[in-house]
Amino acid sequence: SPEVLAAMRQLRYAGLRIIVVTGRTLAELDRVYPQLAELSDIRVLENGAVMTGSGGHRLLATKVPQILRDALTARGIQTQSGEVLLACSAEHAEVALQEVTRLGVGCVQVRNRGELMILPANVTKGTGLWAAVEQLGLSLHNVLAMGDAENDHPLFSAAEFAVAVADAMPAVREHADLVLPTAGPRGTAEFITGPIATGRVRAMSRRRFLPIGRYHQSDGHPGAAGDHSTVPGITSETDSRATIPGSQATVLVTGVSGRGKSYAAGLIAERAVQVGYQVLMIDPEGDHSGLGSLHQVELISAVPGRPFVEEVIRGLSAGRRSVVLNTAALSPEDFAATMPTLASAVEELRETSGFPHWVIMDEAHTLMSPGAPWATEFNPAFGGYCLVSYVPDRLTAEVLSAVDVVLSVTAPVDVLLSSSESTDGSGRSTRMIPAPPGSASLLFVNDPGPARRVQLDQRSTSHIRHLRKYGEATLPLNKWFWFKTPDGSALSANSLIDFEVALSEIDAKSLEHHLCRGDFSRWIRGTLQDTPLADAIAAAERESVDNRRQDLEKARDQIRADLRKRYLRTPTVADP
Repeated sequence: SPEVLAAMRQLRYAGLRIIVVTGRTLAELDRVYPQLAELSDIRVLENGAVMTGSGGHRLLATKVPQILRDALTARGIQTQSGEVLLACSAEHAEVALQEVTRLGVGCVQVRNRGELMILPANVTKGTGLWAAVEQLGLSLHNVLAMGDAENDHPLFSAAEFAVAVADAMPAVREHADLVLPTAGPRGTAEFITGPIATGRVRAMSRRRFLPIGRYHQSDGHPGAAGDHSTVPGITSETDSRATIPGSQATVLVTGVSGRGKSYAAGLIAERAVQVGYQVLMIDPEGDHSGLGSLHQVELISAVPGRPFVEEVIRGLSAGRRSVVLNTAALSPEDFAATMPTLASAVEELRETSGFPHWVIMDEAHTLMSPGAPWATEFNPAFGGYCLVSYVPDRLTAEVLSAVDVVLSVTAPVDVLLSSSESTDGSGRSTRMIPAPPGSASLLFVNDPGPARRVQLDQRSTSHIRHLRKYGEATLPLNKWFWFKTPDGSALSANSLIDFEVALSEIDAKSLEHHLCRGDFSRWIRGTLQDTPLADAIAAAERESVDNRRQDLEKARDQIRADLRKRYLRTPTVADP
């Protein structure tokens, strides 16, 4: 209709890509809707068998054998042939099936209301959409699809978000993420120019939620059911599986140090990558190198002098690879100098292509705090952000207001919810509940119900566990230990392995200097936030001070033994 064509033209002017997927032949479509040639990037014809537009015209399957058409004609059935398909009235479906079976042709029947299409096996609107998306260099996770009839089921299954028109067939409406309230061309036109299609409101498909664990049965099931498909009404699942949106949401993972924030963030990254989402993981402490074992995940180390921003964008631009960017080796100055460039490049890529689908930031408060020069470059309001922080109060107000889902490994998350969300003085932090080890508290911000306890799933990739990660990874420059030497030369340790080696080699005068000052325990306490180990080392320091030289070597040996036992030995299954 003119209304729908005008709406499509408006969408086109806004810079969105349009793919028309139809059961019609090219000749029929050009005769009835000639305007679609200029209003679309690609037209997928004959129910997914033919594609024309950007990249030329090509067949996506072999033509249905002529012998089948001849057989149907001989039985008095009027047929229509396309470049691939064979079509007739749906009233002849039984006869058509008899002939397909008798002749042994590799074809299937697909209904489209009153019409019957006979196509090569495995050809659907979904496969045609996939070919078109590949041609455009996009992802099926970037696609919103509209449909009304039986042959649209594969299209809905392929697309990220599915919309059924108001007068669609019942099963199609059931399959859809959203059913339009207004029938006819008017309802279609209103949706095309509305907030979801134009990206002003984020759409989250219930079919694409990512499983992260199971709800604790003692807590019951989440309170709000609903279709949890679009913002602002995101609600949680009603069965025992705990899930979060697969795209378009902004997730906050928070809790005190050492309780599994990085584990939870890595779990989300795994789930996203495994179903085809593209992820950029910004990893300031080297926690997530294990993700490199997943298919199409590239590990990039940010080091001074290396063009790592270009490497990241090049990897993401391919649209197939996810990237883990380890920034542990950057000094604070280098980090501050390069992050604005990275943030600007990533947001530009997301604006033009939709890639990456997720930006996951560990230690997000270092990137998204008020006054940080790159804080305004990243845009969590766009969705597809997972922010990991033990101090959410350091995040900007704009970031906090964009949060849709909170996953807390400890409770409460009072800073986030009481300061940025609560306006009635009650403080939404009361909705959070304690999360024992291996669990998390999951809260959907727009769901009026309370948070629910979740037993997190096992990771499929290795995770550098909190108690041992500094033994295996390079520390940021501002966390290195600097030894005092007799000749005044610099001796540093940039990992616990380096520290243990240096501790074994420094002379007695340097050792005594640091023991007397309590430098070792202070460094362990401040860098690793490991109070039990720091207390044990502090005891060795005090004992050496009390007995001076006779216990210097004893203290050296004790500190090295404590380090090796807690961080540097090979972990076993029985480790806590």
